[in-house]
Amino acid sequence: MPTPRLVTPLVFSLIAAFGLACLGGREKGEGDGDGIFGGRDDDTGEDGPVLPVDVAQVFYVTSDAEGRYYPDDLDTEAELCPAGSTYLGGNGYAAACLDPGIKGVSSVIGNADREYYPDDVSDPAAICPAGTTFVGFNSYYHTCVSETASAQASLFYNAAGDYIDETDVRDFCPSGTTALGYAYYGSAECGLDGPRAVVTLTIDAQGRYVEDVDSAADLCPAGWEFLGTSWYGSTVCAGDVGAVVGLTYDAQGRYVEEMDDPSEMCPAGSEYVGGYSYTQYCYIPERVTPVYLTRDAQGRTTDDGDPAAMCPDGFEYIGGSSYAVVCVR
Repeated sequence: MPTPRLVTPLVFSLIAAFGLACLGGREKGEGDGDGIFGGRDDDTGEDGPVLPVDVAQVFYVTSDAEGRYYPDDLDTEAELCPAGSTYLGGNGYAAACLDPGIKGVSSVIGNADREYYPDDVSDPAAICPAGTTFVGFNSYYHTCVSETASAQASLFYNAAGDYIDETDVRDFCPSGTTALGYAYYGSAECGLDGPRAVVTLTIDAQGRYVEDVDSAADLCPAGWEFLGTSWYGSTVCAGDVGAVVGLTYDAQGRYVEEMDDPSEMCPAGSEYVGGYSYTQYCYIPERVTPVYLTRDAQGRTTDDGDPAAMCPDGFEYIGGSSYAVVCVR
């Protein structure tokens, strides 16, 4: 099996550096509030989001599980997606795939024993955490999927101030999380059970940086759990059920410099929770399925016309993240 190639699709940075929010979807029903993500009445009469039982999650691969690449080994990029999944388009060198049975995605380079492929193990599947299935590479990352909803956080320091280079990942990951393995520069990859939202911030919703507050934990939105810090001292926080989407421009094509307040970036029904570099993060308090595409399933890009037309059937366009359009279902 060939060695994975070093490519860095845009969505990889969202998964690896900023944390992965668990994803799902539902149709808008009677009683829904205004906006894309309105609440609705449930059986108790409470007004709030109804969470679907079946959760679908998009995953991204630059090779399939057999180590085949497009266009070298495969006729179409869609063939990178496993049998039974749907090809939605691509992001960078990666294919975006959706399978209704896949509810959790983990991305690691090394396993919890600090073993790496191909130096320490001959089978790339041996890098995937227990209970997950290897479906291919995304750059050097192993893409591992499961039927159980989960979220992922990338950390260099945990909330206690421990540094990953000085601690075994099993002891390092926060209480209540699972040690998934390691990633770039030895970052700890920690899994959270259930569909919790995870965000990595350098600036909070009030516009404060870490030097403006008493501790990195103060950047977390109210009620969110401080997990530790990641790239460049960024703060990693975990919220309740929901998803976080990252946008650099909104559905009207406006960038943050054109807005009175960065919260204007977020679609109606979502909450602005802060930013990282040029990206603004919006918390959706229910389970949705985001996808980030630099081309659609027909190979069209934003240069070919309306970016909203790139969203797959059933998905709604909410803006973009760098060169990718962002669509949710």
